[in-house]
Amino acid sequence: MADDNLSHIKYSEDISSLSDAQDMILAILPIIPALLSATGSAAIIHMVLTSARKTPYRRIMMGLSCYDLLSSLMYPLQAFLLPRDTSQRLWAIGNRASCSMLGFFIIMFFSAAWYSGTLSCYFCLTVKFGVRERDFAKRYEPYMHAVSIGYPLLAAIVGLSLGTYHEIEIGASCGVTNWPEGCGCREGAEEECCLSPILAWVLGGIPLFLIFCTILVNNLLVFCHVRNTIAKSRRFMSRSLQHYSTATTATRRGSMNRRASFTTAMSRRASLNNSMTELPQQASPARDAQTERIRSVAIQAFLYVASFFITQSAFVALRIMESRDYDAEDEDALFPLLVLQTLTLPSQGIMNCLIYARPGYLRARKEYPNESRFWAFRRALHGDKVQPSDDDDDAYGEDTRTRRGKNNDNNTTTGMNTSRPFGGLNSSKPELVELVDVENAAAANVDPGETDENAIEMASLGYNTFHDDDNNGKSDADHENNNNVVANNNFDDANDDRQGSYNESCSFNDDDNGGHDELFKIGTNGTCEEAQASSRHHETIFDDANEGEASEIMGRTLNDGHHGDNMVEAAERTDTAQESKESGSEETEHESLSAISKIGGSHHSSSSRAGRECQA
Repeated sequence: MADDNLSHIKYSEDISSLSDAQDMILAILPIIPALLSATGSAAIIHMVLTSARKTPYRRIMMGLSCYDLLSSLMYPLQAFLLPRDTSQRLWAIGNRASCSMLGFFIIMFFSAAWYSGTLSCYFCLTVKFGVRERDFAKRYEPYMHAVSIGYPLLAAIVGLSLGTYHEIEIGASCGVTNWPEGCGCREGAEEECCLSPILAWVLGGIPLFLIFCTILVNNLLVFCHVRNTIAKSRRFMSRSLQHYSTATTATRRGSMNRRASFTTAMSRRASLNNSMTELPQQASPARDAQTERIRSVAIQAFLYVASFFITQSAFVALRIMESRDYDAEDEDALFPLLVLQTLTLPSQGIMNCLIYARPGYLRARKEYPNESRFWAFRRALHGDKVQPSDDDDDAYGEDTRTRRGKNNDNNTTTGMNTSRPFGGLNSSKPELVELVDVENAAAANVDPGETDENAIEMASLGYNTFHDDDNNGKSDADHENNNNVVANNNFDDANDDRQGSYNESCSFNDDDNGGHDELFKIGTNGTCEEAQASSRHHETIFDDANEGEASEIMGRTLNDGHHGDNMVEAAERTDTAQESKESGSEETEHESLSAISKIGGSHHSSSSRAGRECQA
């Protein structure tokens, strides 16, 4: 016992330079942040457990929040669990066993940092590289959970078995230090050199440094991807305006040679000119909304990164200083940094909770402007369990929930024109409608043979095909907040123009469509020149309906059956985003961006092979 006491006297001989008041401040300050953090972590766990949908994102947040909750409960106890016989801390009432337990949990709770790295990898893989969630869940997620939980647990067990946990020099805590016990390497003394600094770097320092680097790299990749996407969006808008101008000129020139009556020619010309005039006005707000949605996804990822760095930076800085021969005699000079550590280190749970609930909060503030900010936050946490007051109606006198249901029918969640994927052309291809709806029904675990069209429509969510066909594609104009109303009406008008006959087919090189030879079988009684102009207009609408990200797929007509899989995949992604919006979780914007990224990866295809032999 005497030898044991001597060993502790050795590494405690550097008397702390903190006053009693400073020591008390450092012991009390972590209590409130830790309790708030525990509450925030518990709120995230509750939201994940009560949600009907289980996604990789939610499972990662579940693991992160569990370790944040446990560490938040431990932080206020550190100053009290130090060995009473050897510690200089004012309120130390523990012993060697409590100190070893404290050191064990500190190393094990590094799992929270590992899960922060896993979260950044999730954003990078799904946003930057377009990995689908089900692929992420199969290929990456199990290994990420295993490493995030397994390595810190193994490191904590190794440290405990070697007896490396003692009271640290800077701050009121226990960790890997003074090992082998009684070491020192002081000048003129016959002591064994301490190996604890090396072991501390292996067990916690190097992994934490790699996590920092991984998060920085992933965040940089996401930032560059979002910036390039926004730049591409702006370039597309510029090209689209030039495209409309070219198409308008060609239409006017072709109308001069029409073989139809003068009245018919003027009617069709007016229809096309009105369409081309109105479309840029509609494309601009739709594209602006999509750009804003992309920015919101990036902001969400950056906020998680900021939360990690804010909570960990002071802790890492103090541990580096301690490894560079700073000791208890320097604590007075380091007091501001110690205060910062006690406030930030226990706070990751509450920060993550605010970030997790942020999209739902912003959505509630927008949909229920008459409600208080606190009500909006409760709505973000608990979803539809928190109901608005009776007087919270929108400007048109209808309940906001009713308006939200209408918006959901138009699929404004993803920012894509998914209500009518191929415009008015759907009505001429019932077999394709059957393909899309049956596939979506199967993807949503609904019996494809279900005769209730409304049930399949609700299961599909992302594609209201039955709704559109039942109304002949004319119902979109009745719904508010639909940025693609004019585009859909333009499709209907163009479709009416082309339904008359298919006696004439036209072939041409459509250089305005990216230099690709797009062949369209346009059923008109006019000239091939006008058919070409109509085709250009038709292609432009397709591009804008998909925010410029899916021109490769949308170049195909209904005669090309291979595009069905792409539509089904988009429907599944839109389904995910729609349910996320209703649940109040924050991944709505992210999954919307993933859907766009996946559609944008498809390839060009000619729209119809039937017109290859056409003669101008």
